[in-house]
Order: sequence, then C-alpha cells, then structure tokens
Amino acid sequence: MPDAWLHSVRLNASIEIAGIEYLKNEKDRENKDLVDNSIMATNKSLQDTNLAMVKNFEEQAKINQGIIDNSVRQTDILSGQADILKKQTWIFFATAVFALLACIIAGISLGVEIRKDQSEKQLQQQTKELQLLKKQDKTIRD
Repeated sequence: MPDAWLHSVRLNASIEIAGIEYLKNEKDRENKDLVDNSIMATNKSLQDTNLAMVKNFEEQAKINQGIIDNSVRQTDILSGQADILKKQTWIFFATAVFALLACIIAGISLGVEIRKDQSEKQLQQQTKELQLLKKQDKTIRD
C-alpha cells in the first residue's frame, strides 16, 4: 500500500508539475499572443501612417508641380519682359542717336545761317561802299 500511496503521490506531483508547466506555457502563449497582437497593432498603425504619408506626399507632389509650372510661366513672362526691355532700349538708343543727329544738323544749319547772314551783311556793306564809290566816281567825273 505504501507503494500505491507513493505512486499516487508521484502521480499527483506529476500532474501538479505538468499542470504548472501547462499553466506556465499557457501564460507564455498568452503573453506571446499579447506581444504579437501589440506588434500587429503597431504594424497596422505604421501602415496607416505610411499610407497617410503617401497621400500627403502625393498631394505635396501636386503642389510642387503647380509651383514648378508657375515658375516656368513666370520665367517665360520674365523672358518676354526682358525681350521687350531690349527692344525698348534699342528704340531709346535709336531715338537718342536720331535726336543727336538732328541737333548736329540744326547746329550746322544755324552755323550756315549765321555765316549767310554775315555774308549778306558783308555783301550789303560792300554794295553800299560800291554804290558810294560809284557816286563819288560819278561826282568826280562830272
């Protein structure tokens, strides 16, 4: 009987150790499941965050493309304005040269007119002197 009792104690002890091991394994499995669920939730959250970031990046890419398009248009406008300014500068230069030539021609004309007036005055003076001499000569001859 003692062997039977010892055998039953061993059996109970064995069940107890197996039960403790089972509970420990069960607890480890539950902990592992909790960790796995936490990791899966974190992964899901990261995936959602990444998807949101992708959407934001796509929107930012559209905004950036709009900025690029506007910059290209602005560059075209500025290029056109530069061409206009070059033409205006050329027109201003041509006008300035024309005005300078007109001033030179006017100066030359003024100089010619002054000389002409002087020549006319001289001619008139000489004509008067000649007439006076003719009168004097006529007076002397008479």
